[in-house]
Amino acid sequence: MRDFIAEYPPEFKISAKCCDYCKKQLAHKMQKCFEMIITGERRAEGGMRSVPRGVDFENDGNTMCFYTQGDQYRFRPLYYVNDKDKVWYKDYYGIRYSDAYEVYGLTRTGCCGCPISYKAVDDMEKIRPYEPNVVRAAWNIFGKSYEYRALYNEYKERRKAEEREMSDLQLRLE
Repeated sequence: MRDFIAEYPPEFKISAKCCDYCKKQLAHKMQKCFEMIITGERRAEGGMRSVPRGVDFENDGNTMCFYTQGDQYRFRPLYYVNDKDKVWYKDYYGIRYSDAYEVYGLTRTGCCGCPISYKAVDDMEKIRPYEPNVVRAAWNIFGKSYEYRALYNEYKERRKAEEREMSDLQLRLE
C-alpha cells in the first residue's frame, strides 16, 4: 500500500480519528473505573484480537485470555471459542443473529460503511435493498475513500500479476 500511496497520493484527508473519538477514547474513559475489564474478543477473529497481551507474556504467567495491563485485570472469556464452537452454540440454543447476518448476509459488523474495511463497498451493496438511506449516507461521507480503495485493489492485482510474470520469467531463464 505504501507504494500505491506514493504513486497515487490521495486527494482527500485520511484519518482513524473516527475510531478514536467514537469508540476507543470513550471505552478507555469508562474502563478506568473498573479493576477488571471483560471483553468478548475471540482469537479466531484474527488481527489484533489474536495477539497475546500483557506486560511480559513470556514470563508473567498470563494466558492469552487473562492478563494484566497496568493495575487492571483483563479477561476475554470467549478467547478460545472458534468458529465451529460458535455455530454449535447458536444451533444448540436456537439463537438468531441480527438481521445484519441473517438477512443482509454480512459476515462481520462494525461501524456501518467504515472505509477501513476492505469490503465496505461490497457490504454496502448487500444492505442496499434493506437500508438504502444508510448506503446513500455512507457514500456521501466516505465515497472518495471507497473509490480510492477500488483503485488500490486494481493496483494490487496488477502488481501481483507483474510479480508472477517476473517469477515465471526467472524460472524460465534458469
